[in-house]
Amino acid sequence: MKSNGDIQTAYANGLVNLSSEQELPELKETVEELSRLAEANEGNEAIQTAYAYGLYNLSCGQELPELKETVRELGQLAAENRENAEIQEIYTEAMDMLSSD
Repeated sequence: MKSNGDIQTAYANGLVNLSSEQELPELKETVEELSRLAEANEGNEAIQTAYAYGLYNLSCGQELPELKETVRELGQLAAENRENAEIQEIYTEAMDMLSSD
């Protein structure tokens, strides 16, 4: 039987997959759900990473003002998860996107 953490991680990964296919309004709702899940599971590296991917997916469809806010959120997540190389990489990619706009 899967633990609650395993189920939440699978749910978070499903949300990331969903976010890669959504239009901006629905994508924002999905990322809000990922944010709530990440906040409730601060010690779960996989869920934190899923939230970072959701933020990255969101940033890909945003205009500059919203993009700046999303990158700021990613930066905060990266600062809170300094040991997570995957989140650091996602943040770096988002910063690159911001600097090219």
